[in-house]
Amino acid sequence: MTDWVRDRLEIDDLLTRYATAIDTRGFDLLDEVFTEDADCDYEVVGNFRGDRAAFKAWLTEVMGFFEFHMHYVTNRSVTLEGDEATAVSYLYNPCVLKGGDGTVLSEGGRYHDHIVRTADGWRIAARREEPVWHTWPPGLRP
Repeated sequence: MTDWVRDRLEIDDLLTRYATAIDTRGFDLLDEVFTEDADCDYEVVGNFRGDRAAFKAWLTEVMGFFEFHMHYVTNRSVTLEGDEATAVSYLYNPCVLKGGDGTVLSEGGRYHDHIVRTADGWRIAARREEPVWHTWPPGLRP
């Protein structure tokens, strides 16, 4: 297997690991997704921006609002340049709010990632979520 193929597969696994960590609420798994000083930019969709530890704390708070949620990270476009990569991937997230009427809300958008090779493998050093569409009630999400 060439280095390029190995790197590409490891980055695909990294992006999937993110969705797994969120959906299982195994937020410590995000230590294997983001660098410690990662710039996690979710300002447009959640008024949050911070490093990995702050992101994990924020997720602990906001994910409690959901009865269930599933994150899909698809259509991955990855550009490798040595020990760095950029990736744009689509996101699809259906979810149901706790205490709601069971209506499935959903959103779609893109993740824009700067990924670096570390001693522990590939990690996201910066992520920005770009919302494209959503079915959230007015005022609940931007």
